[in-house]
Amino acid sequence: MITASFKNFADPPWNHVKPLRVGPIPTGFGTPNAYVLVENDGRPFVRVDVYGDEDCYAFEEVIIWRDFVVIGFGSRVHMVNCRSQDSLGRDYRSGQLRLPDRLKQEKACQPVPPRAKFLST
Repeated sequence: MITASFKNFADPPWNHVKPLRVGPIPTGFGTPNAYVLVENDGRPFVRVDVYGDEDCYAFEEVIIWRDFVVIGFGSRVHMVNCRSQDSLGRDYRSGQLRLPDRLKQEKACQPVPPRAKFLST
């Protein structure tokens, strides 16, 4: 089973996993604002370094939906394909972000307990 969680640090063995970087990535990379660590049957699978350009990040949540890790962080949403490691992102500064009901109702959607509510209604 695939699970994902936000972390403040990428401790071993995660510090040896090649990261996928999302968000406004600074020149020279620097330290990400957060890490999303994805496990497959309890083993390291994908590490996502999440960057942001805001002063405050009040909201964050991560869920697994089909082959995607959906990451809500600040005013941005990122979708990372676990298999191909392709990603896309969207900035939602202009309005409130909500997941469409059809995403929440998918049987394959396995929510991970968030540190703060972001994508749920």
